Amino acid sequence: MAIIIGFDFGNINSFLSFIQDMDPDTRMGGVCRDLLRSDRTGGIPSTFFYSDQRGIQLGYEADAAVPASSRVRLLKRHLNQEFTLPRRAGKPETRTFSYDEAIRMVAEYCIRRANRILQDNYHETTNLVALAYPAMYTSAQRKHLVHLVESATLEDGTHVEVCGTIAEPAAAALDYLAAYSQMEEQTVLTYDLGGGTFDVSLVTVYPVGRRRADGSVYYYDIHAWDGCAVGGADFDQVLLQQLEAKMGASVQGNQREVLLRTAESTKIELSDNETAWPDITDPATGDYYDIEISRKEFEAASRPLLEQTIACTRKMLRSHPGQKPGCIVLTGGASQMPMVKRALEEAFPEYQGKVTFHRPSKAISYGAARYGTQEPDDDPRASAAPAVQRTQREIGIRYFRGPDDVKGHLGTIIPAGTEIPFQMPKPEWVHPVKDGQTEILYRVYEARVDHPDRYEVERDYTKIMELTLHFDQPEPMTKQTCVRLDIDQVGLLQEEAWDPDAPDKPRVRTTEQLCNLS
Repeated sequence: MAIIIGFDFGNINSFLSFIQDMDPDTRMGGVCRDLLRSDRTGGIPSTFFYSDQRGIQLGYEADAAVPASSRVRLLKRHLNQEFTLPRRAGKPETRTFSYDEAIRMVAEYCIRRANRILQDNYHETTNLVALAYPAMYTSAQRKHLVHLVESATLEDGTHVEVCGTIAEPAAAALDYLAAYSQMEEQTVLTYDLGGGTFDVSLVTVYPVGRRRADGSVYYYDIHAWDGCAVGGADFDQVLLQQLEAKMGASVQGNQREVLLRTAESTKIELSDNETAWPDITDPATGDYYDIEISRKEFEAASRPLLEQTIACTRKMLRSHPGQKPGCIVLTGGASQMPMVKRALEEAFPEYQGKVTFHRPSKAISYGAARYGTQEPDDDPRASAAPAVQRTQREIGIRYFRGPDDVKGHLGTIIPAGTEIPFQMPKPEWVHPVKDGQTEILYRVYEARVDHPDRYEVERDYTKIMELTLHFDQPEPMTKQTCVRLDIDQVGLLQEEAWDPDAPDKPRVRTTEQLCNLS
């Protein structure tokens, strides 16, 4: 059986592994082997760095390069987007990069390092990868991520082949059952508190597989998923602020990055100890700061962050009473903080003794290596009855007389909870707001709160796309134009506008991949 690398491309750290001597029929047994440096088992930093002096650095090298302001993480949050980095520290000149290219380069770095370990320890190499992806990714986003990883090459020029994909919560849940040789299907709630984000998913897993009518086998159904922008990095920031308060000084520049790393290691130490004494010295004087910090005070300060994840979990359980999970599996490195398990059991007494840690950092990679080759390409969630996708937030358009116009309210509303695909039954008719206009700007907004006020656009909405329809001559207020919004089956939102009096003139269109789908 060819070696397949299980690849968990994380927001902060990535994990790669393979299963040695696994039974290819049952997918059970075997030994999980990490493809990581022996001295850095916490994963490969998913970090991109650039400066004129050092050039592009990736992974371990990027994580150690300075200045810290030239490092970028959270790459897979930003498919199809760009970012800028300073060319030199303290200078205004910048260079623009594509997140897609950064993802390709970091993925290539990770896979090449994994192959070096395979060669050194097992005398094997492989270009086969089973890729884990966030449950809330649409089909288009998943395929885009696959394309970027397959654009990477091994050191001999061989292209990487993604031989399968698997949703991250399903990978963690399946690895949990495989680790304990539990062959019966089970519904599991996965609580994934990673370095950059929190995700919660309700998934039923079938360790020995279920067979479809066409003979293909699938291993899980994801019933629902949700999340919020809270991750381990936010807890590090809380601890950083506590350290600064105890030092009586605010640290800037590279020294702040050093202190942030101290905060991260202190957080880990507090997972095993009630008290920690971080090793901090004043860079100016060399004097040692005699600082003591307790788990109790750190937990009190970071409790609001934890409550956000509890609220997501509560919403998940209340919204799906028909899929009651047998246990809550904690995954993601930050879930190892003792207060996480304690808070979950306090919030959900019925799960006392049923909240379990399971290889919080590595379960997704192991599950991908074991089960990631069985997902059919046309169904990214491998479900016999796929969950219906809906918009999570309200979407609407504002019409502008020009780029300086900031007044007005939203129209053409697509309500939150609209099932996709969605097609407007008829276009919206729009008039210019004054005589003599030569163009109309149509700007699309997505709500950032559950119950937005359509007259408070700047407060309650985020602009996600826009287009402009130009006229061949100044038009009166009685002029009519048409605009419509459609969302296809993979969450691609299309805005289209046209002049009905000029049928031969091409319509103007723009598209945006929606992420707020439930």
